[in-house]
Amino acid sequence: MAMVLGDLLEMVRQDYLDTLEAAADEARMGSVVQLEVATPPLVLGHVAWADMTCNGQPVTVASEGVFAFDEHLTFGWGDALPGQPEPLQVTVKPFAWDAMPFSFTIAAGETFDPEPLSQWLTQWGTEPELGEELDDDTDAATHREVVHSLQGGGHKWQADMGTAPIDAWQDLLEALLATGAGKVQFGV
Repeated sequence: MAMVLGDLLEMVRQDYLDTLEAAADEARMGSVVQLEVATPPLVLGHVAWADMTCNGQPVTVASEGVFAFDEHLTFGWGDALPGQPEPLQVTVKPFAWDAMPFSFTIAAGETFDPEPLSQWLTQWGTEPELGEELDDDTDAATHREVVHSLQGGGHKWQADMGTAPIDAWQDLLEALLATGAGKVQFGV
């Protein structure tokens, strides 16, 4: 039976959320814990997010590995660029939501424009009330739903999708299309 992309992405995301919540629960047994805390910019001049802090110290929470699935998925996304015969070609291989490598090639006749990636990170990596603390409740509703970081350059990047919803992943595809990308691969 073929895996539906939306279901796959939700499982990969939930795997990280479960790991984050378990780490927060364990840390609360002797520490003051705050989930998703803004940190200084990493790339493109944007704020990054610590997974959590324990007694004010940033703590990185990492998935135990890539979320494995049997087959990679390949599909077209969006409308073809002017002069191009097909839309963005997307390949999805196993990855972790908090460590999602992606690489892309620019479509023939296009030039790379990094601005759409910066705009995507502004949209999904920023929260209006950056300094506002959230309750210690770890329900999904209390997550800030932000991308934690984007690192890399040129045609190779790694996103920590943090607690961002699936819509952020779809918007990343739109941003990549707008950069001039013709093909993109997520995962390893």
